[in-house]
Amino acid sequence: QSRARCLIQGLLKQSLQCVAYLHTHGIYHRALGTQSILCPTNPKYSSDTNEAARNLYCVDATAIQVKLADFGFGGTLQGCYSDEGFLRRAKGFGVPVDDKALRFAQTSVASKDDYSDDLSSLAPLKNFAMAEDLHALGFVFLGLLLGALAEPPTVSSDPKSMTAGKRKKQDAIVPGFVMPDTSEERLQAVLTDIFGNDIEGFRDYVEAEELWTKVVELLDGNNNAGWDLIEAMVFARERCSKSNGGGVGDGSKSAFRTARDLLSSPFFDLS
Repeated sequence: QSRARCLIQGLLKQSLQCVAYLHTHGIYHRALGTQSILCPTNPKYSSDTNEAARNLYCVDATAIQVKLADFGFGGTLQGCYSDEGFLRRAKGFGVPVDDKALRFAQTSVASKDDYSDDLSSLAPLKNFAMAEDLHALGFVFLGLLLGALAEPPTVSSDPKSMTAGKRKKQDAIVPGFVMPDTSEERLQAVLTDIFGNDIEGFRDYVEAEELWTKVVELLDGNNNAGWDLIEAMVFARERCSKSNGGGVGDGSKSAFRTARDLLSSPFFDLS
């Protein structure tokens, strides 16, 4: 279990590093989901080569190299500026849009010179483009944690082998048990529609399910560092709109933080 937790933390950190790299180079994925994250492994790092092909948890965490895929909707800010859907969402979140600068950006040939003084007023849109990637990745994180670290209720085929708090190899999932839906869409609906964006209320919901005990333990560590990270990501758009492009990385808990900023989260401290 501890190895699985270490591996998952490594996967999450590398995914965030990939997004940070994209944003640093002016690229925005714009369609992040579970299928966007690839985890190729090198079997030589596994004690069981055959098992490595089937079970990610038997692979040394250092053998994992996360890569991002599905860039069909990805691109530069130029693409964001021309996307009516993106602009509607930005305005819906209260992000200020300088229409004059936007028209200039939509008709200009993209170059480094274009993103200087003439387009400085579009900085809030740039932050919102980053925030949308972080928002999507945050729900991917949640789904991975709630799925990979879940401990479904089990029954033992041999009552004499049952040990409190431990599962034997012959244990089987309780018949009829149905794993809760942890898709990004469902988690977003639960957090937004049911809990009204209250991360503490959502935490209580997760804690109430015994199968997610390990998830809560992990996210509660280092003074709730995991929950703070999740909150900063899934509500990145709200934080971006509140700052209106300012206050980015200013140290306050409610400030919008970039992917690069979030990599310093204590959640990734594996010591």
